[in-house]
Amino acid sequence: MLLTREDFYKGLGHALSQARLKRGLSQAEVAEGLNQVPIDPERCLRRIAALSVMAGSIRRQKGLTRRQVAERGSLSVEFVRDLEAGKIFNPEVYQVYCLSYGLGLPFSKFEKKVDRLSSIELDENDMPVRRGRKRAQLPQPIPRRLLESGNKDNATPPERESGTPETGGSSDESPDGTDGF
Repeated sequence: MLLTREDFYKGLGHALSQARLKRGLSQAEVAEGLNQVPIDPERCLRRIAALSVMAGSIRRQKGLTRRQVAERGSLSVEFVRDLEAGKIFNPEVYQVYCLSYGLGLPFSKFEKKVDRLSSIELDENDMPVRRGRKRAQLPQPIPRRLLESGNKDNATPPERESGTPETGGSSDESPDGTDGF
């Protein structure tokens, strides 16, 4: 059931109060801490963009119209449309709650999705930066010229002791001191 604005803010206030008490902070300490947090305009814009993209994406994935989301969340169709278009820069928290309800998602889950999307690192062209696991280094191939040479001693790779070649070079070098290519 969709909470009223009053019940939503009572619940939010209670949750914040419990979190403050759990950390052993006074209201004055929390207020002082909030005053010291600088406002990051880029972070704010990224959050609005993420909220817009996430709302539209989830709505389409679920096959809902803007009107359906608006009716379920007791919002105007114009609000849903303008939010998806990125025209609303500072939506009230209760409206975002109503939007998540209209989309059929718990508010906390919707907020986590928005936060995750807004935190994606972007490159200079505003494209997501892919961070993958480092690939394991493959052993360097034995250069063909060593395998084809008549000198059989050079054709056999040196034994490794503690991860480095016998030649004393770095493990990235082949036995002849080249990079293996």
